[in-house]
Formats: sequence, structure tokens, C-alpha cells
Amino acid sequence: YTYSATAPLPDGIDEYILSGFIRGKSVKLVKCITSDLRVPSDCDFVIEGYVDTAQDKVIEGPFGDHTGFYSLEDKYPVFNVTCITHRKNAVYTATVVGVPPQEDAYIGMATERIFLAPIKAVMQPDIRDMYLPIEGVAHNIAIIDIEKSYTGQGFKVASGLWGAGQMMFNKFIIVTSDRVGELTNYDILKEPLRRMNVSEAVITSRGPLDVLDHNSPVCGYGGKMCFDFSERVEYESQGADIEIVVPDEVSAKGGFVSVSTAMAQQGWSVIFIGADRAELDLRVEVEGLISENNIKGVKVFVVVDKEHDLTDYPTLVWVTAGNVDPVRDSIVESDYIILDARSKFTGLNGFDRPWPNVVLQSEAVIQSVDKMWGDLGLGEHIESPTRKYEKLRFSEGADVKITK
Repeated sequence: YTYSATAPLPDGIDEYILSGFIRGKSVKLVKCITSDLRVPSDCDFVIEGYVDTAQDKVIEGPFGDHTGFYSLEDKYPVFNVTCITHRKNAVYTATVVGVPPQEDAYIGMATERIFLAPIKAVMQPDIRDMYLPIEGVAHNIAIIDIEKSYTGQGFKVASGLWGAGQMMFNKFIIVTSDRVGELTNYDILKEPLRRMNVSEAVITSRGPLDVLDHNSPVCGYGGKMCFDFSERVEYESQGADIEIVVPDEVSAKGGFVSVSTAMAQQGWSVIFIGADRAELDLRVEVEGLISENNIKGVKVFVVVDKEHDLTDYPTLVWVTAGNVDPVRDSIVESDYIILDARSKFTGLNGFDRPWPNVVLQSEAVIQSVDKMWGDLGLGEHIESPTRKYEKLRFSEGADVKITK
């Protein structure tokens, strides 16, 4: 039941059918006590009630969410409870969410595998394989491998997926076709990225987003971006295989606080930059960085908050996918892209929505878990992930209260 409730089923398909299929037997339904709705006879809890559409909405939240950020308070319909029942020895199940990977990440991995075949059969027969990286929290990043046969096919697949079910919530789609290796191995993207013809291989769009996306210009709607790394065919030019040239160390100037060329030195056409959260002309700043350091062959410059460790790549991928609106926060030049993945505190950089903090545990919870660790027989003690991300908590509470 838990998994079926999360599954991206098409409209009109009953979740109980999927539940029965997964467990190999039909779901026995019984009538509720205070309504005519029917519910599984073997579920742990049943909360009955109704929603009155004429009733004023009320504030709900904030909640720590699977995106790794708090979903901030907003107005939602009221559920009026009429009855609560439960089975004997009922168990209330829950998942721990926060900065990925957490427990919910593996539900997303199951969905990726289970729904690949239906997507291929019904929506996009061009697709050979699909990977939703954990850092993309199920809907921010999708890597799609296709059977390439005609010009523009990569963009066609991306556009089709953005219009299909819950894939409409996706922000970044990367399309491949002549990959060598598994999609789960990011190294398959290294060469296509280096050879990318930016003006031809990148498109942006707009559309629905998950309401939990904290960085969209308005709730539930924002930018999308596709990187078409698929095999080049007729009328699609092959980008030049430009050698990546970067110095071992780059001195940060202006609004830039730190610069890491470590990925570029490993053959990745990417540079991460730590910067202040002030209003910056990133085009001018990056152009100055390129000219002063004679940088060549770098296709993507990612600007993050100065508090980040620029060698912690899983965290950088997660925060880039979460903190970038692909239309508002990207600068697409003829031969490179700049992505502004900094925090957009309210009133800064044209952002006027509340900005959430990262989901972290309190000191009391951390100490409580540390204290009981040995008694639970969990093996060698593992430090709380919160310790790693404490520098990203900009103020107490769910949302950031400062503006600088």
C-alpha cells in the first residue's frame, strides 16, 4: 500500500490493482464506518472524513521533505475527521527524509525500474533505458538513453517526457544514445559533455514542477533544460573535441570566493565556483575568470554558495539540481553555460518567495541516537549526516530569516 500510494500511475488506474499485483493476491475491501468509501481490510489505520470545498483553506507546514529542504508553510484544504479505526497491534510506518540518500530514495529507485517498461511501451518507445540519480530526488534529474535514428530525436523525447504523467515535474533531462557502460556511471557523460556544441545541444522550456520545488519562480511552475548528448546525425553538427586547459589553482576575485578546477583536471568540462550571495553579473565574472586564467574547453560553470566543499560532488549535484531554475538561473553562451546554484534568499537576485533551510537533525536528536548506538548493535558508529551539512543551515527554523 505504501509503495502503491507513491507510484506514478496514469489517471483512472486504481492503486489497489497495483497493490494486488505486487503482493500476488487481490486486495479485500470493506466499507468505511462513516462513508460509502471502501478501504483495505488489512491496513493498519483508517482515517475517515471529508473535505468541504466551501471551507477556507488553512496553513500547513513547514515540513522536512525528501528534497533535502523544508517545504514551507502554505494554505491547503481542511480534512474534517469523522472516524479513526485501526487493526490490533497496528504499526504506524514512516520514512526518514532529508538530504539524499535517505530511505525514500530507494522507493524512487524501485519506481525507475518498475515503470521503465510502461514508459517505453506507451509513451516513448524510443527509450532504451532510464536512470533517475538519487541526487536528483526522483524528479530533478533524468538520464535517458535512446535508440537514435533521426535529427532532433533527443529533444523530441525530452519534450514528450515533460508532457507525460509525473515526468512533467522533471527539471533536467540528459539524453544519450551511444553510451559505453551503465547509465548509473556518470563517466559515460564525460566525453559527450566535452564535445558538446552548446548552441545546438541545449534547450530550455517551462512547465509544471513539483510543488515542493523551492526554487521555482512561482509554486509548481518553472524552467526546464535538456542536454542532448545523443549521437550526432544528419544536420546535427559534431562539437569540436577541444582540449581542456585549466591551471592547477585559480585565484578567486570579485564576488567569487573559491574556485575548484579538480573536475576539469580529471577530464570533466566543469568548474565549480563558490561565491557570495550578492547581486553579481555572473557573465562578466566568468568571462574574467576565463581570460585571466587562460581557461579553455570548459563547457559548464556552476556557481554555488561559498559554504560548500567544492570537491563534494554528490552534494554539489544535489544542490545544483535543487537550487537552479533552468530558465532564470542559466546563462547560455555560444560555447559554455553558467548555472547559478546559490541560495536565493528572499529579496536577493530577483527572488521573492521564502527560502527554505536544509533539513537537519537537532542537537538533541543527534546526541540521543549517538547514546543508543552501541546498545542497538549497529556496528561501528557512523557520524550524523547533519554534521556535514551544518554550515548550510543559515538560521534557526525551517526558512531563512536573513536577507544577506
